[in-house]
Amino acid sequence: MTEFTLQDKLVEEFKILLSEFKLKNADNEEVNLNIYPQHLPAKSAIRDKEHIPYTLVKFIDGEENNEEDPREVKFLFIIAIIDKDKNYQGYKDVMNIKEKIYQFLKTTKYISGCELAHPIKWQMPEDNHYPYYFMGIETNWKIPNVTPPDNMYT
Repeated sequence: MTEFTLQDKLVEEFKILLSEFKLKNADNEEVNLNIYPQHLPAKSAIRDKEHIPYTLVKFIDGEENNEEDPREVKFLFIIAIIDKDKNYQGYKDVMNIKEKIYQFLKTTKYISGCELAHPIKWQMPEDNHYPYYFMGIETNWKIPNVTPPDNMYT
């Protein structure tokens, strides 16, 4: 198991999990939530609007504390939507998406042999970015360590 494998599986699971969400894009059309690994796709024009709404599944860092314990890796899920309504309620959509992801993670706990670990954190920017709304979910995972066979160096 690698970080890349976990990321691919998370993207796959989120595409299914979040398929029920229909949100507005920059042209005010109802569309599905885009799910991307690591980065947004390259822009095709200066004012590229086709990516939003999205959830980004981003690998942040990892560490191995010793040879016996699982590796610990961190992923950040970034949720971004656009809501041009002047009532400033777009934050509710990102909170609903966050909750759907959170409930999935809490009930699944293991994905492709990787264990969800604590803490799980989420945060919204304090600043107003109207008409855009964002939220980040930081997750920690334990990935099984690869142990070389005892006879590897004999």
